[in-house]
Amino acid sequence: MLKKSLLSIQIIVFLSGHLMAQYNPDAGRIVSYTESAVLTATSGEKLTAVIDNDSRTFWESGAPLPEGYISRPELNALHQENTHVVGGAFDGNLNTSQNFSKIDASGLYTWHYKFKKPVSPSLLSIKCQVKSPLIILLTDGLNKHNMGTYTVDENYRLKTIRSEKSELFTGITLQCAEPFDVFELAALAGLPFEAVMFDFGKMVPVGQVYSRHMSSENVIQSAIEISSDNKKWRKIADLQPQAVPFLPVIFDQEYQTRYLRLVHYLKPIDYAKAAIWELKVYDRHGPYGPPKPFMSQKETISERLGINGIWGWGYNTYSDNLPAGSGPYLYNKVARKARNYHELLWDIKSPAEQVDYQSMAAGNGTQVNWWLNWNREYATWQNAGFEVTASIMFQQKTVPSSVWINPFQNAYQYGLNFGRHFGKNAGNGLVRLVEAGNEPWDYEPGFYPVLLHGMAKGIKDGNPSMLVIPAAFQATFRQFEGHEENHYAGANITAESLPYLDGLNAHFYSHAFDTTGNRITVNPEDPRSGLHGIRNMIRFRDVNLPGKSLYITEYGFDSEGGSEECRFSECVTEEQQAAWGIRAALLLMRHGADEVYWYFFANEYTAPFLHTRAGLTGSINVGFNKKHSFHAFSKLMQILGNTRMERVLIESEQAYAYYFTDNNNQSYAVVWLPNNDHPGVQKQMMLSLPDSPKEFCYLDGNPALEWITLSDQSKKQVFNLKGYPMVIRF
Repeated sequence: MLKKSLLSIQIIVFLSGHLMAQYNPDAGRIVSYTESAVLTATSGEKLTAVIDNDSRTFWESGAPLPEGYISRPELNALHQENTHVVGGAFDGNLNTSQNFSKIDASGLYTWHYKFKKPVSPSLLSIKCQVKSPLIILLTDGLNKHNMGTYTVDENYRLKTIRSEKSELFTGITLQCAEPFDVFELAALAGLPFEAVMFDFGKMVPVGQVYSRHMSSENVIQSAIEISSDNKKWRKIADLQPQAVPFLPVIFDQEYQTRYLRLVHYLKPIDYAKAAIWELKVYDRHGPYGPPKPFMSQKETISERLGINGIWGWGYNTYSDNLPAGSGPYLYNKVARKARNYHELLWDIKSPAEQVDYQSMAAGNGTQVNWWLNWNREYATWQNAGFEVTASIMFQQKTVPSSVWINPFQNAYQYGLNFGRHFGKNAGNGLVRLVEAGNEPWDYEPGFYPVLLHGMAKGIKDGNPSMLVIPAAFQATFRQFEGHEENHYAGANITAESLPYLDGLNAHFYSHAFDTTGNRITVNPEDPRSGLHGIRNMIRFRDVNLPGKSLYITEYGFDSEGGSEECRFSECVTEEQQAAWGIRAALLLMRHGADEVYWYFFANEYTAPFLHTRAGLTGSINVGFNKKHSFHAFSKLMQILGNTRMERVLIESEQAYAYYFTDNNNQSYAVVWLPNNDHPGVQKQMMLSLPDSPKEFCYLDGNPALEWITLSDQSKKQVFNLKGYPMVIRF
């Protein structure tokens, strides 16, 4: 027996050491081309801030005006690199000069230059040493236009002459009654601009660019340009210069290029500057990377669909007090997994206290709430057919780091008691899965990993069969790359906690920023959608927790409906919530999510703001009126609840289609249009199906399930597809 125990210890130590040795905190992250590129800029300071993975730092350009443009051939039409004239007057150096002492037929000392091609200068700059007034003329071939005079009083000073003329000129003339010296003569043609350029060292496919390029109102136009030779540039996107967030730009094709630059065009005013905070360049898959090849899945749809609930399901009383057919007995029509926001501070006053669940179960409440009995609530959920997930709620603003007297031990003790009481072996079996936190993203870096390690180990020591996962994190961007929150998986899930985890946890919403910087909601197939972050988490999981599960414990869409309005920028229509909700669930499953939980069961009874209108029903204020999404998910469960996703039929910009089978060899295809419009809009499309179709229906907001029999059962035929998923039964 002793030898067996020692062997077990050695195996655990070996496995732990192996996991720690293999741990890669950035396993999910896609590296931008810019991180290995050679950077140059037209001017300015702190150039590396553009690629330092911190969107709080920035490169700031120099000012093209009043004199910065003079040394830049791309801005100065009279720079000697652009002309056949040479000398100190055209070299971009304000401290070198050139003497002009040639007399013309009129007896004036004159110099004339004919432009290589006609230009329309917005301003001229000149620095001279004269003994009498110098006249500056622009010529258009026939006429001379007096642009001003440089006087003796202005000697050795740079003078700027602005032009309101828009016509093209062919040359410039200087005339004076006496010989004169010119330190510099320059002409600005077009708008001044500043840019940062990236040399990738080889041709690369560019499909997406993410940038934070916020500048002042002095920047009037911004663009992304590409070049194969660093000489001829092609614009591929316009940008909103004053947009604040980290913005995605998705191209309709991949561009093969070696060079890329972000260009800011400025007002022609003195001391105007531009800025770039962060820029990342990717192929067509963007920061999420390519999807993992599809693998046939063992679990059925009903075994994978979950919903987020809360104590009392909105009634503010125990669920066993609710009217028949409400609470868990209503929402079990749309899911078989239920997740509860289990407040740590409902159980204990501070983490330093030990929770006494035995006393709670005996009817004495918890140390905080005399009336609370989680056993009673969770038993009702279980009786309604749900498997229960408890998300232990704590974060800096509710349970600050200062009150965790001994963070590891406090978290360990809570987890130990929780596992012993609610686990199915040592305890009552009411809770199947525990999350060590929900979104504890406001803790200082390095603090949450201690809590995770302690709580996960405590739960496993209390009940090894209880499933444990961390709080929700993402593996796409590190903190400050494109967001402020401390929710990067690699910074919060450390090697020490891996032996105690049964999987990973993430929250994904289909939000994106539009070109002006407003946050909006897009369809789940949109390449900007945050739902694609599952690809990064899958890669992180495959490296660090191979074979373990991935739980998406929150996803959803805010919408109108259920007799309640939705009027913030992330709101979608009731029809879109229904169609996109089903599509998002299936896409998350296709990409490897073992379980997906809709947020939230019902609207919140508050004024509308983000996430308060995400319910499948209205709030208690409107009697939990069912939205279209409730009916759509009910149909999904009714038709496909016992099926498994077997293979991908179509994944394209035109349509998505997946194949499902059940244990009775009944098969289905689910097909939809990935549109961002009204889901009810139809489009005819030829489908080549693996079996002969018999009938079809739509997963829409209609309460009734309507099957339509097909008179033509050919495997290849035209269907009327919609944004609502169509279920074809074979």
